[in-house]
Amino acid sequence: MADGKRECPDHLKPHRFKPGQSGNPKGRPKRMSFEAQVAHILDEIIPGQDVTKREALARVFVDTMMHRNASTIREYLAREWPVVHKIEVELPGIGPEALDIALDRFATEGRPERVPEKPNGGGAA
Repeated sequence: MADGKRECPDHLKPHRFKPGQSGNPKGRPKRMSFEAQVAHILDEIIPGQDVTKREALARVFVDTMMHRNASTIREYLAREWPVVHKIEVELPGIGPEALDIALDRFATEGRPERVPEKPNGGGAA
């Protein structure tokens, strides 16, 4: 105790933090986002029923839509088929032939190409 520090009793020494060891290894508890909280609540089962709150809400939504509620139908259509905005751009210096070639190449890019087989059957040597 000459330098003002107290010595740890022997029975507590095994429980001390080792050098470089954090006192809080998991860190501060993370907060759940609002969307995650809503999703968690919607996945709860309604007491006395065999459905989740999400399923019950979907049934109410569909039933309302089936009764020809225009705003509900618009909401559903907006979610399933969002509006696509067209943007026209002008490409100076590119002739129609070059544009046709680029469009043809773009249209075929999504198709998978055949990979040529190796002469030895493709196995490892």
